[in-house]
Amino acid sequence: MYRVGGIGCGTIFDRAHAPAYAYSYGAKLVGFYDVNIKNAEFAMRNYANLLKDVIDGKAQYHVTTLFEDSPIFTPTIDTPYSAEQWIEQCKENLNELKAYTDWRDLLENVDIVDVCTPPKWHVEYALKALEHNVNVMTEKPPDRNWWQVKKLRDAVKKSKAIYQYMDDNIYVESYKMFRHVIESGIIGDINYIELHRGSTAHWHERLANRWFWDPEIAGGGALMDYGSHASAATWFLAGYDKKIVEVKSQGIENKHRTRSIGGIYQKACIDDDAHTKVLFEDPKDRNWVIASIEASWSWPLKENNSLDVIGSEGEATRFIDENGEDFLKITRTSFGHSLRPLPKETAELDSIRRGIQNFIMCVKEGKPSVSNEEVAIGVMEIIGSAYLSELRGRISITPHEFREFCQEIANRHPEDPTSAIIKELMKPYQ
Repeated sequence: MYRVGGIGCGTIFDRAHAPAYAYSYGAKLVGFYDVNIKNAEFAMRNYANLLKDVIDGKAQYHVTTLFEDSPIFTPTIDTPYSAEQWIEQCKENLNELKAYTDWRDLLENVDIVDVCTPPKWHVEYALKALEHNVNVMTEKPPDRNWWQVKKLRDAVKKSKAIYQYMDDNIYVESYKMFRHVIESGIIGDINYIELHRGSTAHWHERLANRWFWDPEIAGGGALMDYGSHASAATWFLAGYDKKIVEVKSQGIENKHRTRSIGGIYQKACIDDDAHTKVLFEDPKDRNWVIASIEASWSWPLKENNSLDVIGSEGEATRFIDENGEDFLKITRTSFGHSLRPLPKETAELDSIRRGIQNFIMCVKEGKPSVSNEEVAIGVMEIIGSAYLSELRGRISITPHEFREFCQEIANRHPEDPTSAIIKELMKPYQ
């Protein structure tokens, strides 16, 4: 049974990551660390209360893939444990919880760390874990800048531990269904993928957390936030074996400059609406796929998670009927269409639990994750190239050109290349 420690016990950890461990097998969450010990203690208390609810049969989390009719855990093919075994595990877990004031002590007592700090510290803590040969998973985006993630990739090569980039979108069941359609060849060769990520529903969270609006901490705005989701997901749909060839901004802007950030009306100096194209190429046959991405904190053009995949022999789209039911609609040229129900997800907890479970099994079997350090650095190349494209007048940028740009700035600012790169890329939004 692997022991897990959380580093960075803010909103995403407390509300989504920590609860997921109560329903994941093969590992248990035992350690909590945050630079503010009160955050760690608060998250630990919440997790303890959740374990008690599972033990007492009061747990509210109910998902068809994990639960059946029982209000408590009911084992399915998803887990090898019985309900009784699960409750005993929760009882044991309840007695092992500890909040740490020093990350070094945490690393000495866990096998896996789950890093959920703001982006600026993702790679910093990942490097510490890898140096100690502790397996590590970081939240999205991989960090605030490609330059930092390059260090991560180098560190993974030297470590005995495994790294996973935790972008939970690829573990959403609907994305997996779209991927299966693509792999099956039902709609022919894939020509085009269009994904819209963005919502006004999360405005209050983005506005309350000031670091979202600080490029020194976040590295960017909507493109770094929702765009990291969209980049990882469209690449996953096209296939992670595909090469990123070119990236072009179709408009990365600061549309709503006046914002109430942390309760203070002020000018926001970061992008809040981004539209980007990415060209992927299959290295085997040089066939290519274009992905069109929207990432918005303003008013998205389409509903969040609107997805269209167009192939040479048909298309697959997300379709919502008049009753609000969600379907995968597959249309084949000259053969009409079919509807396949998309599973209902329970907020982020479903996909995050699957991502955590994936990482636990990768650690157990010594296999690299599907979303490994190469995916992490590729996502940052997409985002960074898009920002550079906007900076240079929306011309197409290759990953090689973006890497050269970063190296040139690093040569001029060896004392802090990451901050210098971010400052240059954020010039259009100041």
